[in-house]
Amino acid sequence: MSKLPLLQEVANRDQPHVILLQETLLTESSRFRLAGYTSYLLPRERGVAQGCAVLVRDHIGSAVCEPPYCGTGVEVQGVILQLAGSPLTVFNVYRGRDASLELGDLFSQATRGPVFIGGDFNAHHDMFSSPLKTNEAGRHISVVLEEMGGVSLLNDIDEATHIRGGRLDLTFVSTPLAGSATWSLHPHLMSDHYAVVVDLPLAPLPPPGSPPQRWDISRADWAAFDRALTLAFSSAPASDLEDRAEQVAHAFRQAASLAIPLQQRFAGCYRDGWFYCDRVRELNRRLNAARRQYRRRRTSPCRRCLSAVSRHVLAEKRRLREEAWIRWCRTLDSHSTLQASRLAQHFADRSASCNLPRSILAIQEQLSASRVEAIQAACDRPDPADCPITSGELLAALQRRSDTAPGLDGLTYSILSHAGDCGKERLLALLNLSCCIAKTAERVVRARLAWRLGPLHQRIFAYHPGRSASHCLASLLGELRGGVGMAVFLDLEKAFELASPKVILQALADKGVGGKLLSWLVDFFNERAAGVRFQGQLSSFHTHLNGTPQGVS
Repeated sequence: MSKLPLLQEVANRDQPHVILLQETLLTESSRFRLAGYTSYLLPRERGVAQGCAVLVRDHIGSAVCEPPYCGTGVEVQGVILQLAGSPLTVFNVYRGRDASLELGDLFSQATRGPVFIGGDFNAHHDMFSSPLKTNEAGRHISVVLEEMGGVSLLNDIDEATHIRGGRLDLTFVSTPLAGSATWSLHPHLMSDHYAVVVDLPLAPLPPPGSPPQRWDISRADWAAFDRALTLAFSSAPASDLEDRAEQVAHAFRQAASLAIPLQQRFAGCYRDGWFYCDRVRELNRRLNAARRQYRRRRTSPCRRCLSAVSRHVLAEKRRLREEAWIRWCRTLDSHSTLQASRLAQHFADRSASCNLPRSILAIQEQLSASRVEAIQAACDRPDPADCPITSGELLAALQRRSDTAPGLDGLTYSILSHAGDCGKERLLALLNLSCCIAKTAERVVRARLAWRLGPLHQRIFAYHPGRSASHCLASLLGELRGGVGMAVFLDLEKAFELASPKVILQALADKGVGGKLLSWLVDFFNERAAGVRFQGQLSSFHTHLNGTPQGVS
């Protein structure tokens, strides 16, 4: 910890991508942090371990990996770096004088992929030009190097790594990396060991791109948009449904690019925006209330109250800022693409059937065939809702809709609602043929489903326009009429994430829904795939077999 300022100075000037430290003497409670780096600590244990640390630049994706066994008493850390070509595994090794060394598994891993091994091995051997006589660790390293052809020693044997002349700090890499690697001593960073600098010409992942710019609807020229859209639709529609859907989406995007300017990227940054939360909002509210009280009554007690509140708010914000920084370093330590993939996989795992109890899985498997048969029978029978979508339904679905996050096509409600007669005609044709305009189609189908099922039960307060939880509480208090009662509140874990589509569809079939309306819902729930866009990077898509999409009622 005493050399942390010097280490920070060297890191700021040289900006090394990875730093390996041994004998740190840091415990689990030590607050060790180097600005701009993600820290991986192996804590000190009295009489067992001296402690090690691996520091990786924040912009490089990294994660801890399980290191192989390297001998009794040998401390080993493993960190995987996500690079542009292939991952690089870094191992940080410290062997005490009395520890036994076994590097067979470690060097074997280096022969199978790009690996960097560095640390203090306390080994002496003639092949290192060690001034001391050969010890057991040095003899073991020389034997393993001869047996393993895929590992190379980078050390310059003419350069000592210890102030007493020993070559205790050794660096090994996979042989394909050795040809372009350079090894040297740092000019002034040292303790009783000299700091070693190794340069591996490996390209890191490119920095995350900026999120795509959106159209500025407030400055749109809708007359020009209508003309451009009419001109784009002057050609005959494609015969294939997918090609026709892409043709319509391309026409909308082309018209929008001509008539709607893009939003300007926000160059400024709210000072506390990166850790802003409900607690910060509450602190600001209290501080503003104290300021208003002092402006109304400029007395000594009000001034002392304002000073006390200000000190408390500053101390709390400082604590929240530190917690947010530590939390960011721990969780956002990977590249945006990797983080997006991790989030997408996490959401897919939450809706997997394996989260259900075994008894429920057995019942679902037992009833699966009968449910599929009942749903198919309901789809085959005619239904009053089996009629083409009308222009009135399309207008109702687009009416007064605020813009939400656009899909892959980038089209928003504002753009669709200003399509004009020609554009709405093409949209209506697509909805009747393939329902490709997903969110708009969902609202049309929801309106038909509500008409088909009739009004919801009066005790259901969700999914009713203008009704909320406050109406539910008011109804409860009205039932009590000043008396004493007992209320039971249930929170069903993962109720929407693990909802079975077959159960939902069979319930609709039992209520009389069928025909094309139920067929649309079957296709809507069947093998839905979802991805995550994080910092402008889109993950791969994962199939969700259970659950209902967010925003669907």
